[in-house]
Amino acid sequence: MSEAETAGEMREFWRACLGRFHGLFAKEVYDAFIKPVDIETGEDGALLIRAPNEATRRWLSENLGKHIAVWLRESFTSARPVRYQIRPATAGDDATTATTTTPTTATAETEEESPAAEHCDALTGLRADHTFANFVPGHSNEIALSVAQKIAVGDVRNVNPFFLHGSTGLGKTHLVQAIGNRYRRLFPSRRVRYISSRDFMNDVINACRHNRHDTFREFYGRLDLLIVDDIQYIGGDKTRTQEEFFTICNRCSDSGRMIVITSDSAPAGIQGMPQRLVSRFAGGLPIAVRPPELELRAAILHKKAAAAGIRLQENVARFIAEKVKSNVRELEGALKRVIATATFRRTEPTLALCEQTLSDLFAPERTVHIEDIIAKVAEYFRLRRADLTGKRRLRSIVEPRQIAMFLARETTNMSFPQIGENFGGRNHATVIHACRKIEAGIQMNAQLRQNVQTLEMLIKS
Repeated sequence: MSEAETAGEMREFWRACLGRFHGLFAKEVYDAFIKPVDIETGEDGALLIRAPNEATRRWLSENLGKHIAVWLRESFTSARPVRYQIRPATAGDDATTATTTTPTTATAETEEESPAAEHCDALTGLRADHTFANFVPGHSNEIALSVAQKIAVGDVRNVNPFFLHGSTGLGKTHLVQAIGNRYRRLFPSRRVRYISSRDFMNDVINACRHNRHDTFREFYGRLDLLIVDDIQYIGGDKTRTQEEFFTICNRCSDSGRMIVITSDSAPAGIQGMPQRLVSRFAGGLPIAVRPPELELRAAILHKKAAAAGIRLQENVARFIAEKVKSNVRELEGALKRVIATATFRRTEPTLALCEQTLSDLFAPERTVHIEDIIAKVAEYFRLRRADLTGKRRLRSIVEPRQIAMFLARETTNMSFPQIGENFGGRNHATVIHACRKIEAGIQMNAQLRQNVQTLEMLIKS
């Protein structure tokens, strides 16, 4: 038989396989992992299954291999080996497509339309606009995205719990909520819950206060997918919360239910977290999300602008992307400023307008010294400098001292140990605790937030 005839037979065989796959897998799974595949026939008559990326190749090998092996034996008289490969990128391929599981994202555009308004489902805690369709993939998040898409279709082997960590504003919440939204759509009868660690703590407190431990444990024990955001806040002396969460982790793991967790640091870096919980987190699949690279930042800007009905010029997107490097949240904030200014002036967001609107992002900043911070904070709270750097632990002194440490971390390049040295030789763990306490407090306490913002302006002026 000629090579052309062999290749023709193999293509016919693959078309028959596709028809069978339609009956075996949900449409979204088929579109995400099987539809993007192409095939070739090897010189030895082997079936070469070519996937766009490693995550898809691995999924195909794990989930299709046993079916294809049986069907090959049924269809051909001679043995036909199967090989799963990653097809090489071509000149016409999008650079992102070659490295991320974009088939899922592309398909999701038709099934995960972004709602016009942000909406949080009261039953699940999920926001309707946090989907894979709205998540922009890039090198800094490609591994996290691939794993997230795998979990979303119910494949939780060797990834429980999925522990996603990285700095604030990098899209962790968006990604884990996208898992919940797709999982819920694929498995509508299963129970999904997204919750912040603070709300989880409140549930524990209420269960203790009203003696409803059984109800609390039954609710969490019946969940098929539990997503807990910012787990670092249950570190420290929150013993009861930690015990309850450890129990829930064990029950979910034993029963095959999935837990997804986010944190601002890797498991071992969470201050005050019991070792058994750290071990549990590390024993799942910890994955870091890194700050977005330039190309990803520009892609995010284009997508956000398009969602607002605005076509962003490439030079404008690149200008903003070059100026804002730290996280996605600040990137979106800069874009909103540009769009608001352009709308007010009834003009397009040009490069000139962008440079004018965002001039503060590249204006040279005044150098801040820690002595200035200590002096300003002491004056603001009517304390002596020695109060902030000394050992006294009166409440009227402790919080201003923690604010000063937090501002030192935010406005200087000093390390935690260096900051501690300037506050009476305190160790780095004390400084970390102070910074996290103020960071958490400004989210919930309006007066504290105002004090910190006012002091930051005074220090930088």
